[in-house]
Amino acid sequence: MKSLILIIILCASFYSKSQDTLFFKNNEVIPALVVQINVGDIVYKRISNLDGPDYKADKSEVKYIRYRNGGIENMDSMYSVNSGEIMTDNLSTSTITGGSEKSEKMFIKGKQDAKLFYDGPTGAVGVGITSFFILPIGLIPAIICSAIAPREKNLNYPNYDLWKNEGYQAGYKYQAKKVKQKKIWTGFGIGLAAGILFRTFTSNTR
Repeated sequence: MKSLILIIILCASFYSKSQDTLFFKNNEVIPALVVQINVGDIVYKRISNLDGPDYKADKSEVKYIRYRNGGIENMDSMYSVNSGEIMTDNLSTSTITGGSEKSEKMFIKGKQDAKLFYDGPTGAVGVGITSFFILPIGLIPAIICSAIAPREKNLNYPNYDLWKNEGYQAGYKYQAKKVKQKKIWTGFGIGLAAGILFRTFTSNTR
């Protein structure tokens, strides 16, 4: 019984959001615990060594901080408002309203943002637990959940004005569903593997 509880805890901890995440301009991503944000730098501890030293990152090197509660703080001023235009990667809503090429760029931008910002509920934990306890049955909720697109209220898109662009919105929704599917099938795989290992372990100890 103790082994069962331990495995469930380990599976659940996989999805834990008890950490902040720093996204750097050089594409480095560091799970961390943000201690303090100063005028010019960010003080943090690495999540892998919370008893270790404090680290400092220059604000100019950081794009975003994703906090453990799901909140996003944009350090790079990626989205700036200038005379009613939303600027993003040298594109603005005034320059992307027409043309398939610019619409495609906004679609790509939406996909990129979904990878960074979408972290809504997916049902992955439930699928994992079901797979653990009832090995083949877990496949059913995995298929159902992965086929359902994330609800708009859970998408966590970073900017409403960008969201109004059809190309950006389509790209964001497309990638968000991909992210959701990946989490669900990862949960299914972990639950299935943990269930098999647990049954093998208990059968060998009898």
